Amino acid sequence: MPFIASNGLTEEGTSRTVEAGGTRIHYHELGAGEPVLFLHAYGPGTTAWIVFHRAIGALAPHFRCILMDLPNFSKTGPVVYREGVHAVQARTAVALLDALGIERAHWVGCSQGGQSSMVAAISYPDRVRRFVMGGSHEFREARRQSVSVPHDYTPELASIRAPVLLVHGRYDRMVAFEVSIAILNHVADSRLVLLNDCGHWPPFEKPAEWAAHVLTFLRGY
Repeated sequence: MPFIASNGLTEEGTSRTVEAGGTRIHYHELGAGEPVLFLHAYGPGTTAWIVFHRAIGALAPHFRCILMDLPNFSKTGPVVYREGVHAVQARTAVALLDALGIERAHWVGCSQGGQSSMVAAISYPDRVRRFVMGGSHEFREARRQSVSVPHDYTPELASIRAPVLLVHGRYDRMVAFEVSIAILNHVADSRLVLLNDCGHWPPFEKPAEWAAHVLTFLRGY
């Protein structure tokens, strides 16, 4: 089934590939302006385009939107690693920015992509302007469940200085919305939007409302 953005752009028409960080990185690019890097959720068959395509049409007129497929998803990789998966994803995203000649970007993540955006804000603070996350586990929970070599970032959350927007679905059955409240308590410059009648993928389930909040936040209110 084709996934077509609200502005008519297609998955195939926006597809790009680049060699960076020692691997092949697949991404989609559309729009113009300040760069925004999108990192998608976890799940078999998940891609950046599937997660964000319903909302991206509202953001592309204002920003250069770069939707990256995470390592070992879609056409990115293969990557073999023995370390925390979020560190791998954040490092791959920075490699993509380097390859595209982008010094700093806004980061927007859903679920696992949100956690990796947060790791980027901790590990590469000069590369992150503002970031958006939601449906993401707190790091103690990620450590418990992880099959990668774990690293608990919880003590480092207070060091984040980038402005943060958390957007969480009220009926998220993967990650309870109280987790975003806990993250809110760790990060000084943060705010939370809770979307009613919404589950784990707000950009897919509530694209217009999610995009409106993200657009307002990224433009600095």
